[in-house]
Amino acid sequence: MSKSIKVRSVLLAAVSVLTIFSLSACTAGTYGSDQNPKTSKYILDKFEKADYLDPFKSGGDIGSTMEAVVQLTGVGYKDKLSKVATWLKANTKSLTSPGLKGQFLFAAQVLDFEDDVTVKTQVDELKSLINQDGSIKEETNNFSTALVVFGLLAADENDLAVKVALHLVSQIEENGGVKYYLGDMESGPAADVTGLVIMALKAAEEFSQDTDKGTIQFAISRTSDWLIGSSYEGKFWLGDTTADVNGTAYAIMALTALGKNVDESLDWLKQQINPKDGGVISAWSDPNSDIFATNQSILALSKLNFIDVLNNTK
Repeated sequence: MSKSIKVRSVLLAAVSVLTIFSLSACTAGTYGSDQNPKTSKYILDKFEKADYLDPFKSGGDIGSTMEAVVQLTGVGYKDKLSKVATWLKANTKSLTSPGLKGQFLFAAQVLDFEDDVTVKTQVDELKSLINQDGSIKEETNNFSTALVVFGLLAADENDLAVKVALHLVSQIEENGGVKYYLGDMESGPAADVTGLVIMALKAAEEFSQDTDKGTIQFAISRTSDWLIGSSYEGKFWLGDTTADVNGTAYAIMALTALGKNVDESLDWLKQQINPKDGGVISAWSDPNSDIFATNQSILALSKLNFIDVLNNTK
């Protein structure tokens, strides 16, 4: 199957979808165990002086670096990231959005510097950006809002995390998918956004109660139905009309977090690994590896997800 598929996604028949993603057939990955070490090495080798990722050659990209921290820790490379904490603490000026602040709090837990003064500052700043109804005061897309949920959970701000998660429930489209912005008429729901929102809702569910718990559980059911039903041939997801490696990775993580079978999607994702260097090839980088797609695929390739990392670094 070509990596660039110029056709619109069509929903699979319900029976076929349920067969592909049945609950009973899935075995979760083993935390800290890397099933694709050459792919992880591709990202580890991209770190500048073992401190940070710099894909734009602009002095370091804090978002990509924090994504790598979470992804690589989950498959057992925390010991190779010891210098990253120092770089992150020295570059909090780059935390210019609520989503980045949430990522920072998550990374702080993962790298064991959650008691650092920089973390308290970011917690306070993030809390000040959240409205009473759980919405974010600054314009923030739903992907970033889901990162806020993970950051709050990492900082033990559990009640506030549930409140933000309930706001995310209100951002679900009528069909059950999640767009970057609710009601955006220029784009459809996205697999990466929906996948991360599912993980954020599932992570927050543990700390919810009564009606809120039921609301979150129903939202997870709706969004996972959309995610499963929107896969292409039951294997991968499209970004508009093109095979979306990043979205597929996030979808695999979300469905893994729900105990769904992801074997066919995982096989497809593994087929995108570049035999030359272990990186993952995207439609935009073909025939070369894509640092962003690779960075976001590491956990998925080992049948792990953000909740695994959150729970195993507490």
